[in-house]
Amino acid sequence: MKKALFAWWLRGDLRRLEQCYTSTDQCPLGCGALAGNPFNIDRKALAADLGFSSVMHNSMMAVADRDFVDPTFTSKRVSPLSADYLYFATMLCSHLSRLSEDLSLYSSAEFGYEQLADAYSTGSSLMPQKKNPDSVELVRGKAATFIGRLTGFLCVLKGLPSTYNKDLQEDKEALFDVAFTLTDLLGVLTGVVTTMRMAFRTAHGKAGEVVKLAEELQKPFSSLSLDELRSISPLFTADVSSVWSFESSVEQYSSDGGTGMAAVARQMELLHSFVESFKLGAHVEHKIPVDFFMIVE
Repeated sequence: MKKALFAWWLRGDLRRLEQCYTSTDQCPLGCGALAGNPFNIDRKALAADLGFSSVMHNSMMAVADRDFVDPTFTSKRVSPLSADYLYFATMLCSHLSRLSEDLSLYSSAEFGYEQLADAYSTGSSLMPQKKNPDSVELVRGKAATFIGRLTGFLCVLKGLPSTYNKDLQEDKEALFDVAFTLTDLLGVLTGVVTTMRMAFRTAHGKAGEVVKLAEELQKPFSSLSLDELRSISPLFTADVSSVWSFESSVEQYSSDGGTGMAAVARQMELLHSFVESFKLGAHVEHKIPVDFFMIVE
């Protein structure tokens, strides 16, 4: 239910983004400074050429308001310059903040339901065994920043007279900051969620259950079926069979100096190159017996 809750929240956020796009899909070009233009311009044809569905029908609104998105990118790509977008981003970040709070809480030692990957956490300077959920804490903190950006921009809008005023340039700082930051936050949380692991304490208990099951069925681990393993935890997948393979166990150590076949082959190539390049010169200059190199080979 908890996962479904966040899915429904994010669904609502996507709906808000769609509404943001709909309110944006009106071409302001041709409205002039405030009263339209005196030229015989077909604004509807111009809007269609630029990828808009319709035109803005009130010229003063086109230059005086910022509750819409100003589509300055080509072919319906939307540049986020609006109070609508700020509200969408703030609500989305608030939901991401609540998700981050749950992840921070449930990955703590007191709960231990989840474990964040090392790439998204840091060690403590005083307690090296402790993992700090820095990534989700930073996401949580950004929600307050977004609320401040939205509130500040709405305060700019509230007292303006009709038509364009220079105060409206304040939208750029708030909106660019929010848009770029939101992109980063989504990337971070995507990484956090896709790399989360079962907490060690829980995994240790499941491993014990696997041992007990194998003993009860009087069969080795490698003979346990996937269905039998999933009776213990639904997180078991088909690739678990590689865990029971001696070859896979050895091959996982593939870094330089490891026991994997590729790592050993690299060592042998280095030794062979050393012998070939050193053999003749060493024998001539240092009088090293050729038999020594035969032993190395």
